[in-house]
Amino acid sequence: MLSLTVILVVIGSFNALALINPNVTPVHLVNQSSVILELQFGPVKGDKATATVKQVLKGKHAQKTVVFVLSTSAFAEHSKTVKKLVNSQGGATALFFAGKRADDEDDPGTAFGPDEEADGGGQDNQKAFLHIAGTWVSFSMGKNDWEMSQVSQTMGTTWSGGTDMLIRATVYILEDPDADVPVKEGVRWSSFNQFAKLDGPVHAATPVDLAGDGKPALYIARKGGDRLFRYDAKTQKLADVTAAAKLAARSRAAAWGDFNADGKMDLLSWDGEGLVLHTQSADGTFRAGEKRLKGALTKGCLALTCMDCGKAGHPGVVISTKSSPLLWTPDEPGNAKQIGGAFAGADLGSAGTCLVADFDGDAIPDILQLFEKGSLVYKGKAPGRFENAGRCGVALGSGTTSAFLGDYDADGLLDIFVAASDAATRLWNNRGKVTLVDTMDMTGELSYKGGSGAIGGMTGDFNNDGRQDVFFYYASTSPRLYFNRGFRNFGLTNGMDLSANRLLPQAENGQQAGCLADLNGDGAQDMVLVLKNGEAWAFYVEAGEGLARCVRAVLSSKGARIGPLTVTGWRGKRCLGAWNVLAGTSDAFLGQEKAGPMILKWQMPGGKPQQRKVVVKNSPVRVVLAP
Repeated sequence: MLSLTVILVVIGSFNALALINPNVTPVHLVNQSSVILELQFGPVKGDKATATVKQVLKGKHAQKTVVFVLSTSAFAEHSKTVKKLVNSQGGATALFFAGKRADDEDDPGTAFGPDEEADGGGQDNQKAFLHIAGTWVSFSMGKNDWEMSQVSQTMGTTWSGGTDMLIRATVYILEDPDADVPVKEGVRWSSFNQFAKLDGPVHAATPVDLAGDGKPALYIARKGGDRLFRYDAKTQKLADVTAAAKLAARSRAAAWGDFNADGKMDLLSWDGEGLVLHTQSADGTFRAGEKRLKGALTKGCLALTCMDCGKAGHPGVVISTKSSPLLWTPDEPGNAKQIGGAFAGADLGSAGTCLVADFDGDAIPDILQLFEKGSLVYKGKAPGRFENAGRCGVALGSGTTSAFLGDYDADGLLDIFVAASDAATRLWNNRGKVTLVDTMDMTGELSYKGGSGAIGGMTGDFNNDGRQDVFFYYASTSPRLYFNRGFRNFGLTNGMDLSANRLLPQAENGQQAGCLADLNGDGAQDMVLVLKNGEAWAFYVEAGEGLARCVRAVLSSKGARIGPLTVTGWRGKRCLGAWNVLAGTSDAFLGQEKAGPMILKWQMPGGKPQQRKVVVKNSPVRVVLAP
């Protein structure tokens, strides 16, 4: 039996460069179909494939099965490929669209026009498309059965993604009269400018709500000295406030949190030798403490991540190392404690960062420790307490690596993007119970335009439409932004692409760091880049009328809980995705295309599920979550 990988390579030769068709989207296809069926196939027998009807999504269909004749195609290699594809899937689920063949062959908005190359099927005026394992196949109605025409190259421009996601998209379209599957980003840059020139290595660029007022500053971790920037409305640029803040950290890894329970964000910095806590005073300036844990981090520190440890006002820090992760509470005596028993990842290659989030949906944060060839998961038993390590398939790849979280199929579970300078970018989709599956091949334009070389990225919603978008930066090429069409399907933001539009030629040589954040407070997420040559640039999204509608759900740095906490947004039956919220550094940024109500849902560890209705108008709404 031919492997699915080989089949996808063959199909790829038919569906190469599946660009987005603005004239025939899934919305057009669903509306123009007279019958839509969810099917389940059995093995192909002879030249016929028979599928059982699992459910009728649209129209009427009395028969319990549908028969497809594969030998009628004028392209023998297409027939063979589809037969092998059906057989390899073992009871695969498929989606079937049938409609009346269009009379106007020149109408670009008709899904059921003539086949793009040849019609090997029957002469009836009924036409159909089958979507199975990410592949489109066209059919015509014969005397009794559906007769295959070909693997459809054209329909790949309508939807280039997973069949499971197309089923969900179809249900969404049928239920929502205003349903949309976007074909472009819908926003543009209003301006951009250079705000600094930084020498030496830069390790991170991230927003931080220093004062707990919802106005993020930009923090840059840098070996030669960390920097803080705030947006200046007069100059419309980010201004360096490092000296005024008296911040003297030199961070190779860093974490922000309120470590002394005074309502102010403090900085925990690893400078290559030990950890130093820089506490923020009432006047906004910082004071450095003594160096800690020098002997415990002899093998280095890969990352620092804050989390609640079950005692209000005493947040802990997960320290990513090359072996077992450590948990340390900076304001309590004692050394860091090893998490999860004996180290179980010696065969997994180079270590990367630890991700701290609720991956299994029980409202208790887990730890996923990433490696080159796989990962270890430490399931949370209670805040700050974990089970021994278990195995997980998520792999980073090699070279300079990073990983970030999002919910790209909007099912309420956090997924993972991994980026590696020497390996392919991967999207690991969360199927529940910490079962994550690589679905990069089913992500639309992202699957073939953003395949490798990224060294970092971030989830956002830069067009405020309630679908989680992604941003990647690279070691040796320009950054890229991808808008989410919904249901784990992405398109390249052609109008915002720096390289294609020659906006910043020096960015083509690569970047060191970057992030998305609403730094000017207009309700739209902007982009920050630190280039390989040390130039720091800010790109501002044009937040026109209605484009700044959003809800920012936060855990306040002045509150008892720091997180991380999973927060989802809902508009009617449509989930707007899950966000991993951490006080002061990571919000749930939930865009909304139209004014109206949104429901926020969350659950604190050990608490009951909560929800809150928020009315979104024409400006951002900030919601502070409480136990």
